[in-house]
Amino acid sequence: MAFLGKGKKQDMLQLAEELGINATLNMTVPSIKIAITNSEGYEEEFVKNLYETIIANGKRLEELERAEKIRLEELVKEHALKEKELQLKFDLERFKIESKFRVNDESNDSTNACSVTSNLNLKKLIPDFDTKQSDISLYLVIFERQAKRASIEKTELVGQLLGLLPLEIVQFIAREPEEQAENNDYVKKLLLKRFKLSPEVFRQKFVQHQKKSDSTWKDFTFEITNYLDEWLIGLYIEINTFQDIKDLMVVDQLKNAPMLV
Repeated sequence: MAFLGKGKKQDMLQLAEELGINATLNMTVPSIKIAITNSEGYEEEFVKNLYETIIANGKRLEELERAEKIRLEELVKEHALKEKELQLKFDLERFKIESKFRVNDESNDSTNACSVTSNLNLKKLIPDFDTKQSDISLYLVIFERQAKRASIEKTELVGQLLGLLPLEIVQFIAREPEEQAENNDYVKKLLLKRFKLSPEVFRQKFVQHQKKSDSTWKDFTFEITNYLDEWLIGLYIEINTFQDIKDLMVVDQLKNAPMLV
């Protein structure tokens, strides 16, 4: 009879029902036990096996319900995530279209044709931006130089820049208020604040940067000069004399020189 101490009240009520015993929810657990053990034709071994089967089936049903609940929750989360991604893509496309229409309103047909050509040229001239490795400040300088050479109007700069940046950065900008997201100066400050590299990364780039085969020595000089400038700016060190530079190089060497054991 000790086996009746297992399981839940609901399991015991189901056992009573299987045995043809009239038991209700209003009855206490001890009352149900007595009704079962005092029932006509009660055989302990048979009742024990039946009760264990009822308990096992109940646990299995609970596990299935729990798994189904988790599955439904995951589906809801996945659906919500997809809806969010679709909304972001929709907002991004709307932002691009609205920007394009504003440019069209302010420009004539020949200017628009020139703008499309300029965009294609910029894609060829400016490398892809890597959020983990690329220097956003240098990237923006290069972009503005190439945009100036392509005679792109200031009002078109943000739209042209969006066409060159990865989707995650474009979405990051698109979350800003519409008026600010179209302001080139505001977007520059936003990108510099969010993606600017640390002084140590600039130091490594200054030391390790190599000239690419398709770039000029002038471009290479500009790039390493920019890395040096950003490194020094990040350190908040004022360099006025040659001695200041020597001191910086010595300190940097001391910091990075390996220790001999």
